[in-house]
Order: sequence, then structure tokens, then C-alpha cells
Amino acid sequence: SIRGQDGEMKMFREGNMATVYTWKQSTGCWERVGEVVGAAKQSTHYEGDAYFEAGEYDHIFKVEIGESGAHKPLPFRMSDNPLVAAEKFCAREGINKSCLEQITSFIRRNTGLSSAPSSSSATSASTPASDLKDQWASYGGGVSKVAPLMQVFTFAKGNFEGAGKKIMEFDAQFPEDSPAHLTALEKQYLLDALEKIQSPSFMKKEFRACELDVIFEKLAVWPSSKAVPVMDVWRALALHPQYHAVHRKSGDHGWMTVVVALRHLKEACASQADETPLILCCLRFLANLMDLTTNRTVMLRHANVVLESLASDRVLTSPNKNVRLTAASLLANFAVAFATKEETEGRIKVLKLLRGLMEREGDADVFYRCLLAVLTILATPPQPQQRRLLRGACQEIDMADVLPPLNQNIPAEGRIGDAAQDILLLLE
Repeated sequence: SIRGQDGEMKMFREGNMATVYTWKQSTGCWERVGEVVGAAKQSTHYEGDAYFEAGEYDHIFKVEIGESGAHKPLPFRMSDNPLVAAEKFCAREGINKSCLEQITSFIRRNTGLSSAPSSSSATSASTPASDLKDQWASYGGGVSKVAPLMQVFTFAKGNFEGAGKKIMEFDAQFPEDSPAHLTALEKQYLLDALEKIQSPSFMKKEFRACELDVIFEKLAVWPSSKAVPVMDVWRALALHPQYHAVHRKSGDHGWMTVVVALRHLKEACASQADETPLILCCLRFLANLMDLTTNRTVMLRHANVVLESLASDRVLTSPNKNVRLTAASLLANFAVAFATKEETEGRIKVLKLLRGLMEREGDADVFYRCLLAVLTILATPPQPQQRRLLRGACQEIDMADVLPPLNQNIPAEGRIGDAAQDILLLLE
């Protein structure tokens, strides 16, 4: 049998799975650490694409990204450079290169490339032992089953023809001399814009300034009672590259539209009536604003205000699953946006809100999205000191209590069990 040095890690193939073992000098044997998630079968063939050649690979990782949680393949050979593979993956999926470090770390952790303490590539000789310990603790001991999020969740699909009809219906209820009432010309501008939004090539369409003025200035003064179709249109346009025109027009980097959405959200949460549709539309608009860099900047600048607006039972404990899922998505988007920032206060606010959402959550989809957000918050801080502070914050709010198996509202199995286990390792 193969012998090793104390603490050394190696991968051994068991059937069709690659499993990581560590050598324990005290027992004189290899102890099982766990399976390498996404590891290749004995002959795993990749069909190839514009960035990765067709052929046999040692690993084909399945990385969950995007709105639908789709899994994207990341092929890797043990002879490959993890950084080069990460760069190719980012380029193919259109992921910001700020995610390179965490993708590279994910590859290294799940192939065992950074597991051996004797490896000179794992850390420099000048790295203090305390920092190395923090690094290993923050990355789950070197082997994780779930990768931190690399892209934000967005909400693009919708019935925009229906939204347009509802706007026209509501507009007819305003007196003709009301500042909120649309003129015949403004209605035509709105209809022209809606036609572009409904187009399959929406993202390539060019909007005229007069169309954007009607949507983001005239409709911005409408009361919350008529705001549902307005916010539905806004959240679609928040994903469009031309949304930056709203920034230039307002002169406040688009903060005005965020204020309007937060006002509607606040009034909806305070209403005695069921305002679920408006709450949902506002949350989806805010989530979509985290997609483009210019929009994300203003959201991060005012993160405290935006996050405080979510601390409502009408959001965190809504009987509507879509509301809770969208709230979890917005929090996950903040987690992604904070990944390259030396921001601790905002991260802690997100963790507290996630705990409030998870405490009574029984839906697997919502709970898993929360877990991904928590994992991303804990795994991505660039500084060891931040990681220590975040672990301390999690202990203060008893984050472990809402994770399965302590939280019996949700089963500790499958992807939820994997993510919960990774988080518990990060909290050690």
C-alpha cells in the first residue's frame, strides 16, 4: 500500500469517483476526507467549445451560475494551469475577471492541487502560520463541494405586453390635467419602447431619449397603487446596456430610480392590503440593478439603505415563495458584489438578513439560494482579518443554528447538505 507523510492529501479513484484521503501518522493509514465534486469518470469526454478543446479531461466541474441556476461545464486536466482554465471559463461565460481568483481557488481545492502542505505553490515561504490557518479555515479545509457564486441572479422574463396594457388602463384613470397623465405623444413613445422590450433582440435595441424620459420620469411620479406595471418595465430596462442614460439624465448615477423603488417597497410593506405583486416587482428591479457595473456601483454606495428596506416580515416571511426567492437572490447579488471589496459592515448586514430568511424557511429552492449567499459572503473576503470578523459575526447571530441538521425545517441532504457542510467548515 502507498504510505504518505503526516497530513499529506492524495486522491484515489473509487469506482467512478475521485476521493480525497489524508495520511494520519498516528494510525498509520489513509483517512477519507470526501469525494471531489464534479470529478471526472474514468474516461470523461468533453465535446469542446471555442475555449476548451474536445477530448478527455480528468475533471469536468459543474459550476452553477445565472438566473436559472444552470450548471456550466468547466473541463480541467491535472496538467493544466488552474489560472488559465479559470480565464477561459470567465471569457466563455462572460464572467467578470474579478472572479478569477475564486474560480482558480475552487479548481485547486477540488483537484487537490493546493492540498499538500509541502507544495511550494500552495503558499509562499514567508506566509505566517496564523495567516495560513485562516486561509485553510476560510476555504473549508481545502475541499469543498459547492463553489461560491460568481454571477448575480437576474429576472428578465415577463409579460410586458400585459404590463403595457395595464399602464394604459391606469393612465386613463388620471384626470387629463394631472401631471401624471400621459399625452397622446407620450403614449406613443411608451408603446414604441414596449415593442422593443418585447422583441427577442431586446438587448440590441436602441431606445430614444424621449422613450426613456416617459418611462423613468413621467411614470416615476405615479402612486404605489398604480406602480406594479411600471416597476415591471423598469426591471427589464435595468438589464439593458442603455440604462446608463438614466444615470446621465438624473445626474445621481441612477439613485433616483432606486429611491422610487424603495418608496414603493416601503409603502407596500406597510399597507394593510396584500401588495405582493408590487413587493415582488420592486425586489426584482433591485436585483437586476446588480447586473451592470454602473448600476451595481450606486447600489453598493447606498447598500445600507437598500438592505434595511428588506428587513420586513412582508419580505422575509412572505407566504409567497417568489417574494422570498427574489429577496434571497438580491442578498446573493450583494454577496457577489462584495466579493472583491474590503467591505465588512455590508457583509454582516447581508448575513443577518439571510439568517432571518432561513430561520423559518421550508422551501428547498429558497433555502439553497440563501446557503449560496452565505457561502459566498464567507469564502470571498480578500483579507484574513475580514474572514475572522465574519466568522465572529456568524457566531454572534448563531448562524449554525439555522443550518441543517440543527434546523429541522429543511432536510440535510443533497445539495443543501453539501452547502451547509461547507459553511460549517468555514465557520470553524
